[in-house]
Amino acid sequence: MGKKKNNNKLKKIKWALRNLYWSVYGATVKNPSMPRDPKSLLFVCKGNICRSPFAERLAARMASKNGYGRLTFISAGLETSQPLTPPGNAILSATSFGVHLDDHKSRQITDKMINLADMILVMEPWHLKTLKKSYPHVLNKIFLLSLFEKENTTTNKSYYRYNIPDPYGQHLDQFQICYSRIENCISGLFIRISA
Repeated sequence: MGKKKNNNKLKKIKWALRNLYWSVYGATVKNPSMPRDPKSLLFVCKGNICRSPFAERLAARMASKNGYGRLTFISAGLETSQPLTPPGNAILSATSFGVHLDDHKSRQITDKMINLADMILVMEPWHLKTLKKSYPHVLNKIFLLSLFEKENTTTNKSYYRYNIPDPYGQHLDQFQICYSRIENCISGLFIRISA
């Protein structure tokens, strides 16, 4: 009993420190100005297995449904060594959003993708840092997707304001939370694009 209580206390301390860090560091994270009339959007995450392929296909579905047919979407990963399919929980969860991932194979980001995209949307600040370091000539088109969130649905405003955590290896409910958040962010993004 005492060990469980200590573990809970330790978790609370870790979250408090994490939130303190993000409340300070997060203030330095900003998106560049929106491009005028973007046509191509590239979604990026670590492995292009769960988050970015879902974002790509959901955005295409939402764009088609809402008359944004002029937009094209693609996704890629920063650390993709071989083509992999999404895990079962990703496929199952995506289906509840009307998105099918069962035929997706992960792909590595390329210079061509970077150069063709009008907007590059990442899931976490470390993705942002990695791309800015590797592609300094495109700083003005790399965006943190979470900063487009239409309504902040998270109870934790600091860490989650800047991060869409990777649900890989998690239970189905974590995929649902992640995918709901991505849907909310893409809705906010489309509002900004049409403004």
